[in-house]
Amino acid sequence: MSLLNSIQCGAVVFVGWQTMVVLEVCRGQAVLCPLIYDDEAHHRADVVLHWSELVEAGLNRVDVRCRAIPCQRDVRKLRLLGRVGSDVMARIVPAALQEQKRRVAERRGAEGWADIRSQQAVARARLVREGRDVRGAYQGVRRRVG
Repeated sequence: MSLLNSIQCGAVVFVGWQTMVVLEVCRGQAVLCPLIYDDEAHHRADVVLHWSELVEAGLNRVDVRCRAIPCQRDVRKLRLLGRVGSDVMARIVPAALQEQKRRVAERRGAEGWADIRSQQAVARARLVREGRDVRGAYQGVRRRVG
């Protein structure tokens, strides 16, 4: 069995300068989440890992948690270190999906705010041209947008 066949969901790998957990492998690309040390700032997507789960995975540091923010890497660049259990993956995968949904929603929200700001700028420019009160433009745009 080749290295590419052994890297599957749950594999703990080293890529570049970081240790990561494989979520999925498809067509030579792997979707991974990084393992970070406990001294780093806490993030909403962090999944706490018990020290026994980390020892089973072959890691020598036990002060690690998984930051469930998926990224993609080429499988050929991964170096296999170990494997986490299915119970660990049952916690990481839903957290990664939830974080991805949150990021998409945040992006949509940011685009919505950009639309509101551009509408306000257009209304303000129109009112300035007409010599009217600019403050009323903001209130009118807010009423139309919601």
